[in-house]
Amino acid sequence: MKFIKEPTTVQAHQFDGTLEFPEWIKAHWKLDGDMLIVAGNVVNKGDYILNNPDFPDDVYPAPKAVFESTYAPITDNYKPVQPLNRNDNRQNQYTQVWAETEFDNNAPHYYTITDIDGINELSTLYFQNGPIKEIGVNGIHHEDLIDIIIDRLEHFQRSPYSCRENALAITKLEEAQMWLNKRTNARLARGVEGTHKV
Repeated sequence: MKFIKEPTTVQAHQFDGTLEFPEWIKAHWKLDGDMLIVAGNVVNKGDYILNNPDFPDDVYPAPKAVFESTYAPITDNYKPVQPLNRNDNRQNQYTQVWAETEFDNNAPHYYTITDIDGINELSTLYFQNGPIKEIGVNGIHHEDLIDIIIDRLEHFQRSPYSCRENALAITKLEEAQMWLNKRTNARLARGVEGTHKV
């Protein structure tokens, strides 16, 4: 059975060689001669001491290189994400798609794609957030992604990898474009395209 690591928020303190620690660490360290010990492990200068706030007693060290390749500081641009619930028919052995969990304007606008373990970020997508006539263009659209996929498949169709399945996928994607264009044209006809109005 395979497992994926869910995004986890931790608090962390980088050991700088002094014994000045945040309150949440104070009950979890000791000295063994000149060595700092946390959770039974030696902590070297530059290493990090971590804690998941949901489990106050779960305090543990991590080497600097491991911590900095696994965690990123939370900034004003941070967006909590969760894995998409994908169709069981989709081959999902290489990548994982994550969608933001806190959003406005009816749907997520931020998606990120990682390796299957959820560790290495491969790509990020920002969709239009808000009405174009009111705030301008600030992201991509569904049609843009469909155009890209059609373009890639058409190139494969001009190669030794041409196949019936690619042709059918192109047909269905072109049909999706048709319906999305119909939706846009209907909104144009009602004079509401690019606004919050339904």
